[in-house]
This record gives sequence, C-alpha cells and structure tokens, in this order.
Amino acid sequence: MIRRSLILCLLAALVLSGCSSVPTSSTPTSAVVVVEAVDTSTDENITVEATAIVGGVRGTVTVEEQSVVLRGVPFGTGSPPTQPVTVTAPGYATITEWIQLSMTVVTFYTAQLDPVDTTETGTVRGTVTSSTGAPITSALVKFTHVATGGTTQLSGYTDSSGQYVIGGIPIGVSTVTAEADGFVTSGSVETTVVQDAGGGVSPDVNLSLIPGTATVDVSGVVVNTFTDARIPGALVHFGDVADVTTDSTGSFTVSAVPVGTHEVTVTADGYDDYETSVSVLPGMARLRFTMSPAAPDPPTSPYNLMGTVTLVGAEDNSGAVVTAVDTASGTTWATVTTPASGVYTMFLTPGEYRITATYGAKSVRRTVTVPYGGRILTGVDFVITVG
Repeated sequence: MIRRSLILCLLAALVLSGCSSVPTSSTPTSAVVVVEAVDTSTDENITVEATAIVGGVRGTVTVEEQSVVLRGVPFGTGSPPTQPVTVTAPGYATITEWIQLSMTVVTFYTAQLDPVDTTETGTVRGTVTSSTGAPITSALVKFTHVATGGTTQLSGYTDSSGQYVIGGIPIGVSTVTAEADGFVTSGSVETTVVQDAGGGVSPDVNLSLIPGTATVDVSGVVVNTFTDARIPGALVHFGDVADVTTDSTGSFTVSAVPVGTHEVTVTADGYDDYETSVSVLPGMARLRFTMSPAAPDPPTSPYNLMGTVTLVGAEDNSGAVVTAVDTASGTTWATVTTPASGVYTMFLTPGEYRITATYGAKSVRRTVTVPYGGRILTGVDFVITVG
C-alpha cells in the first residue's frame, strides 16, 4: 500500500506543478482524473491492465504505472460536476460508478474490483451509436443474466467513440439494453456470452439509439369492436401533440409525433371512450383502435351482473351467499343472499372479480370480467349439491 500511495502523490505533484493541461491562471474547462485499480480480495493493485473510462475519456491502467491520468474529462452540466466511471480488467467484474469531479485539483478514483471465475464468466465489447450513425458518449449498456440462483446485472459506459467493454458477465444468454441522455432507450437484444478462460471470445453487441428529438408520422384506423366496421368522425386525441378526426374510412394520421410514450384518447358518438398508451418509434406499425358501442345511460336496471344459484337437494334455492372480490385489490365489493328463485344481482364497477357462491360448508367460485359501458353480464350461474 505504501507504493501505491507514493505513486499517487507523485502523480498529483506532477499534474499540479504545470505538467498537466489544467490551466493555472484561468477557470478550468475540464478535469484531470487519476484512476487506479485494486483487487478487493488482496487490497493490492491488480497485476493486469485495466481499461478506465471517465466521462467518455478512455485510458489504460498499466501494471507498471498502476494508474492512469485521464485529461480533458468534461465537467458536464451538473452542479457539482459529476461523470460516470467504468473500469474493466481481465479476471474481474466491471465496476461502474458516478464520481464528483474537482474543478480546482486533481480527482483521484480507486476502482475496487471483484475477482471472477473466468471459466464461468466472459467479456463483451461493442458500440452504441445514434440512428444517424454518430457515436454516443457515456451511453449506459446493461447486461442482465437470469439463472436459477438469481439475476446478475453488469453495466458500463461508452467512451467518446461509442465503444464499451464489460467483463465478469455470467456465461450463457444475457439480455442487453442501452440508454443515454437525449435518446430513447433501446429495445432489448439477447446475446450468448462465452467464457474468457481458454481464449474464448464473445460476439460484439452493437446497439443503436434513436434521438429523443426525432419525430414520426403516426397513422391508424378506428373500428367497431364487435363488427370490425370502420368508424368515421372519431376524434383521436394524441397526447399533447394534436387532435385529429378519422375520415370516411375510419383512418387517421398524426404528423410529427415525438418518439416516446404518449397517452391517447379516442371518442366517437355512440361509443364508449377508448384510452391507451402508445410507444412511438420509427418504423412502427399502423395503429388499430377498437371501440365498443355505448349501452343505454343510465342502465336499464340497477345492476350489471346477474346469475342463478341452484341448490340441488334443498327445498328451494334460498340462503346461498354470493360474494364478489376484486382480484386486483382483494376488496370485497358486494355480498348478497339468494331468494327462493336463486336469482341474484350485483352492481360492480368494471374490472375482474372472483365470484363465490357459498351454502353451508360448500362453495363454488369463478372469475369474471365486468365490462365497461353499463352493459349487463348475465349467466354467472352456480350449482351446489346440498347434503
């Protein structure tokens, strides 16, 4: 530990004595970061080269120097300034953290690397670029491996050329995603990681992100849920972008919709309102919204679910208790007792319910979905054998 401390002190002296690019008489425009890598099992400097990336600036921690000086690390827009750091070395799990940068002195960072079994783990390289082909700096790449023993996730940031390297990933299939400020998070892809031991090489995984400023012309059609007939004159409210009306064929187009998720509401005379979320991306398929005809308002009867409980072996069908429990919340919404006819009715808000009919120690249950629009769900019947 004495040697490592001495080296860091010497580096600091060199950087601050004028051998660095840090201005001494004006406000600095970038930071100087010194990175070293330590084995957590020994608390000593690692004995292999490591790749360090801080704020997109890349360098190599050599065995001889035991550290690397990264100059020109951008401060970014945060206050205080921060940047992501990623350190990867053969035989170790990649570490990724955010560090605060000093605007007046050198920033020191020690990566605490955990050793891994190279017969059970691998290393993956690749690039992250914009859909225009430009490299993306400081894009976060995540590898997620799901196994019987649990889920392992390793991540790393790209350098100024959009390149990344991540090690210590469990061998086998991993799901990979990428994200970066100002871009739409990529869809996931799968890759098979090969063990590092024996010179194995995992395939590169290159990802592309869509700029958040991109726009897409979105088209679609509005139809009747039951007849599939086109609905002309329906109003499509596409989030904060625009309101458009379907033409005589039930079709619509919303121009220049920013990529991302938008809340959409569709209304039409004689139909229940339709609400959904739409993820807008280049190359997306034509949308299809289905609308259900509205029921009379108010409903013709003070209930929207009905059925019959038949008690086989009893004098009549009275005395059965029917309960409705919301499957999502577990809340009991209604409880009724059947008359001699066995016919029961309930008024429930639209949703999924577990309906249970109980008589004595016996019970029968079924799960039903109560529809929207005031429509009545009938035929929720039960048969219980008494005795």
